[in-house]
Amino acid sequence: MNLKEETKLKCCYALWMCWSERNRIREGETGRGAFWLSHSINVRMTEWKKQATQNERTGSRPVSKWEKPGPEYIKVNCDAAFDAVTGNGGWGFVLRDADGDVVAARRCRVESLSRLRLMLGSDM
Repeated sequence: MNLKEETKLKCCYALWMCWSERNRIREGETGRGAFWLSHSINVRMTEWKKQATQNERTGSRPVSKWEKPGPEYIKVNCDAAFDAVTGNGGWGFVLRDADGDVVAARRCRVESLSRLRLMLGSDM
């Protein structure tokens, strides 16, 4: 966590891209390769720098708020957390329709994730 902000963001985005690619392959899609991954990360970081520079010039900060999906969609918001000290974590999600009404929501506490990963192997 002592890294520069840009390096932390690049690491987070790289991890997210690897996780996303793993899920694509797990679902039967073809892997896109290291060049695609590297290019995607560089494009994203260039966009981030451009936005950060623009925000500095205008003195504004981006506002992020929930937006309704189109009428034919259900929007999924999810999150997860892990505590390296205890080895425990949790996850949750909310499904909302075009009116913003909750269709479904779930959450779960998961204990001993470190031991679970060892038992299942490094593919987890």
